[in-house]
Amino acid sequence: MKKVIILLLILMMIVSCGGNTSDEVNDTTTRPDKTTEDTTFKLPEYNFDGYKYNILTAAEQWAHYYVAESENGDIINDAVYARNSAVEEMYNVTLNYQVFNGYGAGMPAVATALKGAVLSGTGEFDLVISGTVYISGHILDGLFMDMNTIDMIDLANPWWYKKVNDELIIANKAYTVVGEYSLMAITNSWCVYFNSALIKDFELENPYVLVNNGKWTFDKMIEMGMSVCADLNGNGKPDEEDRFGLLTGVSEAFYAMRYAMGSTITNIGSDGYPILVGASEKTVTVFDKLKALNNNKEFLYNYKNSLYVEQIPIFVGGQALFYSYPIKATENAVMRNFEDYGIIPQPKLDEAQEEYYALCLGDGYQIPAVVNDADMSGAVLEALNWESYMNVTSRYYDVALQGKFTRDNESAAMLDLIRANSIMDFGALYYGALDPNLMYIHNIFNREYTSWWQSIETSVQKKLDNIIEQMKAIS
Repeated sequence: MKKVIILLLILMMIVSCGGNTSDEVNDTTTRPDKTTEDTTFKLPEYNFDGYKYNILTAAEQWAHYYVAESENGDIINDAVYARNSAVEEMYNVTLNYQVFNGYGAGMPAVATALKGAVLSGTGEFDLVISGTVYISGHILDGLFMDMNTIDMIDLANPWWYKKVNDELIIANKAYTVVGEYSLMAITNSWCVYFNSALIKDFELENPYVLVNNGKWTFDKMIEMGMSVCADLNGNGKPDEEDRFGLLTGVSEAFYAMRYAMGSTITNIGSDGYPILVGASEKTVTVFDKLKALNNNKEFLYNYKNSLYVEQIPIFVGGQALFYSYPIKATENAVMRNFEDYGIIPQPKLDEAQEEYYALCLGDGYQIPAVVNDADMSGAVLEALNWESYMNVTSRYYDVALQGKFTRDNESAAMLDLIRANSIMDFGALYYGALDPNLMYIHNIFNREYTSWWQSIETSVQKKLDNIIEQMKAIS
């Protein structure tokens, strides 16, 4: 039975940007508490008689977001341990994680185990955790259950990522969803770090005020960043010893900024199925801006290595005003010990854009097409997301980030804004099957977008039509 309690979503508590033209940061920089409805909400009561609830996943350095063998004093480890223990006690189950090492590398092993369990009808696994972009093909194989058919799951609850799921739910069928259970959903969301010492030294505008007033745009980022650019070693050319407006890692920031400016690969049509955006006016505008950014070698330092452990020392060393990377960079020890930085969303296209967006490529959850008890699978998954929402995410924000990393209330509020506006589209889920360059747009910066799109449009449309037909065929 669907829950009849309508929760006041915590996302609604984030005040809209606008209005304040002073230098003071407005009220959106104070994180709201959870609502009374949130804290008094009770999950349905069940007793699953000591059932071993098997969870299949691929993980490596992120396994600690899911599995904790015991308490050890680490903030996140202990929160994860407490969450898992609470769900086990609540429903009288034992959570049994089958973890394959290696994130992308482990996915083939996950697929083999999953297919074997589904095709044999054993119901060996009750839940799958998988990177959303790795699991797309297995949706078309019919290996997953439509979670909208499971009454124990209510995707309207605030512990689910609504804006992400709205694009992944096709024709009202939810084969993969994203929620609070995975800290990857927040840690993999893109943001912009700013060097507050450089902001002060160059008497630049307060980034928090710009965000809250809706004036943090792509052009504003360029304007502010150019004011700090300097040939520090005096050799007359941009290199790793100079100071830049923006630091990124190879290609990643380009597709993240593309989504931040509201440019997606697909939209959901009136029939509930995805349609290609193509070479729309916005797509071309965003592409041209990113192409110009790539060519602005004085402003942009596109570090050759995508590993943030090598990028962070450059930012911390004062060689960039802005640094574009997911939130997980805050977990780095060098970043933790750096006092002079803040976190804001990636910039909007322009002030007319209503919201700030953050591309989210985190983990999703899937329930296999064959399980021992679908209601049990759904109930435990809902409970894991609820407990994460109430306790784990708050620990990551309020203690780990705010207390040890970001060191200011404003950045904590920015994280709420980023989390509320995390997005992903069907095109990002299936970009590999459509055309990889739809995501990796830096590969076509030597082309004009409109002519490039015309050269592939027919082929990409046929591929999308084929994917849709396969989805319609899934019973």
